[in-house]
Amino acid sequence: MHGLSTAAFHNPIVSPLLDLFTENDYLVGGCIRDLLLAKSPVDFDIVTFGDVWAKAAAIADRFGAHAFWLDRQRGVARIALKDARVKIDVCAPKAGTIADDLRLRDITINAMAMGLKRGDLLDPLDGMHDLQAGHIRIISAQNLADDPLRVLRCLRFAVMLGFSLPDDTMAVLRMFAPQVRSAAPERIKQELMSALSLPCGSDLFLLLEDAGLIPVLFPPYVDVDQGRHHRWPLLKHVILTARAIDPLLADPGAYLPGIGAYFLAAIEEGVSRACILRLAAFLHDIGKPDAMYTAADGVVHFHGHAQAGGSATLRLCHELRFSAHAAQIATGIVAHHMRILELACGGIITPRAMHRLLKATRGFTPEVLLLVIADAEATGKDPAYLGAHPDIGEIVKRIWVYDRDVFALHKTAPLLSGHDVMHALDIPSGPEVGRYLCLVEEARADGLIKTRSEALRYLAELED
Repeated sequence: MHGLSTAAFHNPIVSPLLDLFTENDYLVGGCIRDLLLAKSPVDFDIVTFGDVWAKAAAIADRFGAHAFWLDRQRGVARIALKDARVKIDVCAPKAGTIADDLRLRDITINAMAMGLKRGDLLDPLDGMHDLQAGHIRIISAQNLADDPLRVLRCLRFAVMLGFSLPDDTMAVLRMFAPQVRSAAPERIKQELMSALSLPCGSDLFLLLEDAGLIPVLFPPYVDVDQGRHHRWPLLKHVILTARAIDPLLADPGAYLPGIGAYFLAAIEEGVSRACILRLAAFLHDIGKPDAMYTAADGVVHFHGHAQAGGSATLRLCHELRFSAHAAQIATGIVAHHMRILELACGGIITPRAMHRLLKATRGFTPEVLLLVIADAEATGKDPAYLGAHPDIGEIVKRIWVYDRDVFALHKTAPLLSGHDVMHALDIPSGPEVGRYLCLVEEARADGLIKTRSEALRYLAELED
C-alpha cells in the first residue's frame, strides 16, 4: 500500500491547504482509500470538528473559488473548483468522535481517516486489512437498514475496484435487497450509471443476480428456458450478452472503423452512450417473459419480444428518471435489436433493407450493431446456428460501411424535397409526402434512380 501521509501531503489539492488544518480536521472516506491504492482522488471529504463554513470559505479562498452549502441542515459545504471533476466537501461529524463517525459509513475500506495535522491513519474497522485482501465488507446491518441503497453501492465498489464480497457481507446484502427500491429513483439511477460507466461495468449484472436485485430493479425479468435456439436460460443469456459488450466497447473500431469517441459522448449528465448500451444489452430480452408461448409441437417462441421489451425499457427509464433522450435511445436499441439477425436469416441483405434498418435506428445505429454481435456471442449454440454464426460480424461491418459511405450521403444530399413531391404529384403537405420520399430514398438505395430527374420520373410512375 502507498504511504498515506506522503501521498496526501504531496497531493496537489491537499498540499496548498496544509496550514489551514488543525487537530480537529480529518480527511476521510474514499479519498483515503484511493491514496492508499496510489490513485488520484477526485472527491475529497473533510470532516471538521470546528466551524464548517469558516473552513470551507478558507479552502475556497485558497483556490480562488467559492463555497456553498450543499446541505446546510446536515452541515455539508462544497467548494466549487475550476476543475469540475474535483470536488471538495467539508462536513460536520455525524458522531461525537471521528471513530464513531467512521462506524456510521457503508464499508470498511471507506471508513478510514487521516488527521490532517499529523498525517496519522485512523482505521477503527480494519479497513486496511480489507483493502489489502481485496474485500468489500459492510460495517453493520444497521447501516444498510438506515440507507438500503448502500446494497447497490457495495456492488458498485466491487465492480470499480475488482474486489470480492465475502459470504457474510453478501448474505446481509441479500437480506436488504428488497428495500433498495425505497431509495429515491435518482439515487438508484446514479449508482447504476456510476457502475456502468466503468470499463468492466457489465460485471455489475452478475452481482445484481447474486444479491437478488434483478427482480427488485427489473421486475419484468423472470428466468425461463429459451428453447432450442439458446443454450442458456434467459437471465444467464442477458448477463452474458451485457458482459460481451465490454470488450467490444474497449475497441469499437474493430467492427466500426472511424467510430472514434462516440461511445464516450454524454447523453445526459453522468450517462454516456456506453452506459446506455450496457444497460440496453442487459435489457434487450426483457420482453421475453411476456411474449413467451409454446406451440403445439412443444417449441418455445417469443414473437414480438423486442417490441414488448422496448415498452418495458421505456417504463423503466421513466421510473428511474432518465432524460427523454436517454430513454429514447435505450428503448430504440431494445426494440430494434432483432432486425439485423432477421435480415441475416433472410439471406441476401439488399441496399434497400440496409437503408430501412439505418433509418429505423438513426440516432443509435452503432449501439444496435455492437449489441447484435454480443447477443450472438452469448447465444451459446454451435456456430452452425445462424444466431451465433461468425458472419454476423461481417454483416455488421458491411452495414457500417454502407451507413458511412452511402446512407450518410443520401441523408445529407436528398434527390427531392417535400416541396418537390407536393408539386410533382399535386398533393398537400401531410404523411403521404413522407411516404413518397421514403419510396424515393429506397429506390435510390437499390440503385434504381441516381438523379433528381430520375427521381421525378420514378414518382410519376408510382402514380400511374
